[in-house]
Amino acid sequence: SGVVEATGYLARGAVIADKPLSFMGLNGRCFVPLLSGFACAIPAMMATRNIQQSAIKRLCCFLIPLMQCSARLPVYGLLLALLFGKNFFLSSLLMIAIYLGSLIIAAIVALIITRSSTQVTNTRFTIELPKWRAPHWAGIFTQAMIKTKSFITGAGPIIMFVSVLFWLLSTYPNEEMSYAMMIGQFIEPIFAPMGVDWRVGVAILLSFVAREVFVSALVVLFSANSGESMVSLLKTATFQGSDVLIFNTPSIVSLILFFMIALQCGATFAMARSEMKSTKLATIQLVSYIGGAYVLSVLVFQLLQFF
Repeated sequence: SGVVEATGYLARGAVIADKPLSFMGLNGRCFVPLLSGFACAIPAMMATRNIQQSAIKRLCCFLIPLMQCSARLPVYGLLLALLFGKNFFLSSLLMIAIYLGSLIIAAIVALIITRSSTQVTNTRFTIELPKWRAPHWAGIFTQAMIKTKSFITGAGPIIMFVSVLFWLLSTYPNEEMSYAMMIGQFIEPIFAPMGVDWRVGVAILLSFVAREVFVSALVVLFSANSGESMVSLLKTATFQGSDVLIFNTPSIVSLILFFMIALQCGATFAMARSEMKSTKLATIQLVSYIGGAYVLSVLVFQLLQFF
């Protein structure tokens, strides 16, 4: 994105995107925030501050969590490896489908909101186009390093803390009946319709702290005291007391859909509440995305069971 912005194309991209976005009640100024949402929803919502129309700004903030932020990539990497193994071509195709699917879902949500609203909004916008220019590579590299450092120092300690805490919960008072198992068995009926057991349910629950924690939680739950690779271990993982595989095609697709839609970030909720200036709208966004993700993943899992 730094290269695109430095060349002057980002503003032109906003002009190109204005027409299709206008059909959904948005305008070209929403292009940059939505694009930024593929990196992180928090700065993306902050980028909506240059949108003058409050209705358009709220709608844009409402849609940003549906953009596939970088925190989801470790989860998709693991799930696609379980689904396709070393077939990188099929994995790449499905990854593209995930990104395109999220855009389609966002468009549907936007159309539902705009068609059900009685408020008439003028979606026209004007922007001054900068000159074409060669990117300043040193500045782009510095910006990339700053963002990388920010992610490592920001998300790294959280992931480490949660992983260590969860290791303690999964080890004490004993491995046969740990605190994590007690919590997991209590919440298992919620996640069973998605085709997963209590261990995956606990990992999903922890992913609401940070999506990346989902992978590290599975490492602790499934590969403790094991030298086997994570993907190989999960491919053969079965429900306890059964020979039924946990990670089969229906359950993996169900998990992918859940992570595509669910809003699993407290900081994003807080930022949405601040930028939309409405606790009610932010709560509706949180509940509808989590509830919609759960219902859709359950339905897809149950349907795929027949094929």
